[in-house]
Amino acid sequence: MLLISGGEQDPNIAHLLEVARKRKISVTKVLFGPSTHPSIHWDIRANRLLLDGMRLEPDAAFLRYDVFNHMADAREQTAFRAHAWYAAIAGWIASRTDIRAFNRDGEPNVLKPAILRMALEAGMNVPRSLVSNDIQRINEEAGDDFGKWIGKPVCGGEYTQVLGDLIGKVAQRGGAAAAPAIIQERLVSPDIRVFRIGKEFLAFGIESKEIDYRVDSACRLWMIASPSKRLARQLKRLTDRIGLDFAAADYKTCGDTGKLKFLEVNTAPMFVAFDRAGKGAITDAMLRFLLHRKTSGS
Repeated sequence: MLLISGGEQDPNIAHLLEVARKRKISVTKVLFGPSTHPSIHWDIRANRLLLDGMRLEPDAAFLRYDVFNHMADAREQTAFRAHAWYAAIAGWIASRTDIRAFNRDGEPNVLKPAILRMALEAGMNVPRSLVSNDIQRINEEAGDDFGKWIGKPVCGGEYTQVLGDLIGKVAQRGGAAAAPAIIQERLVSPDIRVFRIGKEFLAFGIESKEIDYRVDSACRLWMIASPSKRLARQLKRLTDRIGLDFAAADYKTCGDTGKLKFLEVNTAPMFVAFDRAGKGAITDAMLRFLLHRKTSGS
């Protein structure tokens, strides 16, 4: 039996549930959001979790942190509820080593800036990157052309923006913004996203006119036969170090050289659009890993 848990408005969770339903996979779901939440009771000493009064004993589990409910409802209590549900379910899964799950040995506190440094150490081609809230030094680095740089949050959760569009909006005091951001040289389309799912590596091309393809409803996705051996080897080295067996790495193209540069690793990547572009290749690989058997066509 497979446990699937996350926000009731998360399209990735809905997609995985639909794939499992079509394949007649036994699933228990723990969904939460503005219109629903189940009853759970975890006895720490007995390490027994009751879901709506019934003991939960899955063989495998897939869990996503819910960001979609908070995107629709920006109240503080919505974010608090998402964190509480994730902490409770993730904590129980972590305590049950007999349940098969992704990223069981992952380092949860390794964030984007540290991963950039680790990528360099793994031999990856990384764009010029700063983590800074020092407006003067950012201006000095960018020179007169803010259009050649982008800014994005250190912890994620917001879209990437051109630095010239961002810098004028940022509140500052004494020459310092309220929080640091990642400042990087601007790269161009096409993008490449490489998923690691267990021992499998699946690559997709992304063509978009926007800086952040997630805001482009007209962006084009296609599956690449496989990533280059060099790219897969570097990504394996990086994700092994962080302890990830489920992740997606993003790359963009350098406008000057035409070579790919590594941007980031997402430890809970969205996958619906890519799975559709790959005709189910991602969910095939996910279910192969979680259920320990080939499920394609079953």
